[in-house]
Amino acid sequence: MTAVLTIERLTVDFSARRGTAPETRAVDALDLQLQAGEVLALVGESGSGKSVTARSVLGLLPPTATVSGSIRLGDQELAGLDDGALRQVRGARIAMVFQDPATALNPVESVGWQITEALRAHRRLSRAEAREKVIELLGLVGIEDAAARRRSYPHQFSGGQRQRIVIALALAGDPEVLIADEPTTALDVTVQAEILDLLRSLRAYTGMALLLITHNMGVVAQLADRVAVMRAGRLVEVGDVRTIFENPAEAYTRELITAVPRLPTGEDPVPAQERTDPPLAPVFTVHDLVADYPGRGGRAPQRALNGVSLSVRPGEVLGVVGESGSGKSTLGRIAAGLLRPTAGSAALFGTSMVGIRRPHLRALQRRIGVVYQDPATSLDPLRTVGDSIAEPLAVHRRGTAAERAARVRELLEAVALPASYADRLPWQLSGGQQQRVAFARALALGPDLLIADEPTSALDVSVQAGVLSLFRSLQAELGFACLFISHDLAVVNSVCDRVAVMHAGRLTEEGPAATVLRNPRSSYTRQLLASVPEPDPRARAGASVLDRQGEPA
Repeated sequence: MTAVLTIERLTVDFSARRGTAPETRAVDALDLQLQAGEVLALVGESGSGKSVTARSVLGLLPPTATVSGSIRLGDQELAGLDDGALRQVRGARIAMVFQDPATALNPVESVGWQITEALRAHRRLSRAEAREKVIELLGLVGIEDAAARRRSYPHQFSGGQRQRIVIALALAGDPEVLIADEPTTALDVTVQAEILDLLRSLRAYTGMALLLITHNMGVVAQLADRVAVMRAGRLVEVGDVRTIFENPAEAYTRELITAVPRLPTGEDPVPAQERTDPPLAPVFTVHDLVADYPGRGGRAPQRALNGVSLSVRPGEVLGVVGESGSGKSTLGRIAAGLLRPTAGSAALFGTSMVGIRRPHLRALQRRIGVVYQDPATSLDPLRTVGDSIAEPLAVHRRGTAAERAARVRELLEAVALPASYADRLPWQLSGGQQQRVAFARALALGPDLLIADEPTSALDVSVQAGVLSLFRSLQAELGFACLFISHDLAVVNSVCDRVAVMHAGRLTEEGPAATVLRNPRSSYTRQLLASVPEPDPRARAGASVLDRQGEPA
């Protein structure tokens, strides 16, 4: 095979300010080749250098970066090119798909206009020719009724549709190489499966090479031909996908693969039967619950929950799963007292939430802890770690300043962080460390109910494994009940006692985790399970069927 992209001795250093001495080496003497038409997955933890490598190819690093080594696209040397010369390469020969389509698209311009601008940057097209090409590209990536939808704005599409549009933008210049940086991380499992299917089809249809940057080893197993593993800026090992998964040469690669949470199989031992403890009053219960969000601009209210009945018992972990828009986060908001029911009943620690007055609600909220998806946004960047952890204690007027400081040290120890971290700011910690701080803050008041809303979806696989292990040990030690909201069924399998499956605001299925995930009753649950990318190349799906015109079906 012919190498379409060759990287030799690539080294990237970062300085605190432009022109100062380097302080951080992000990539260290990296050698890598991408063959024509192949999918090469670049994997590793945050800080391994994989995204810096990808941005180096397109010259998208900040002025504080110093780059040395060689980056060749075919016979053309890219390293050292000025911005004008690189603009002739970007989009036309190499294109990039970023992780979050909401930030990659202009919110005030129609998607058709944005694709047209990308086309005109590289081709001479009449208005009519551009319009036809926009419709062709939107159809290629699976946007239905493309002729009409080209006039729509990004907010009028779902997350999966927006990612398809970003891919259409990247394809506008008919590139030889597509770089996809975490293209499915923020997506639900079924939408993720659709995007993987689309990328697989486009590779077959266009013949382009794909450099896939991801921490999702299931995605790697299902899509990649070869895998390159990075750690601390260096290439640890590279090989074909089956060799990497079945016989990795390096211990670090084995650790990455071992850390991947998995769904139960028929070969796994059957867990013990569901607990038969004496019945205890639920810590949270809803019956025929209806929740609406008010419409804007005269529009009708949006129904988020419709007739949901379930409960969380003391000491148990209930996993709530489903796609975006299923109502699972709304259920968490009801439990936290942040949203009032429209109809039906909801009770927290035996007290009705319907019509509850604020002082009584505040007393109940002292018994609740909440952990959100992204600790980088849930922690105040201007407050120290110690102040963030102590905040619930201060808000609810628990203890003296000295007692709160002692409690902060105790909580940091509980989440396996040094007490000295109390004086650090959140940006001085890794993503996994930040999420440990978020757990410490949620546990500050000794809650009887913890609400965890996608607490690990933004984390690397090995960091996620550490946070899940921490969660299991804390839950076993402290005995709190937990409403664990997630779209990752393998994660739910590893930590939850029971599972509730939500779809379009309704409860589709509920039961012990082992039962629901092994023998689901509903077709929707079976669809969710079938969409999970299995971290085993032997189980990878075949390429998508192409329609008669040669385009992805």
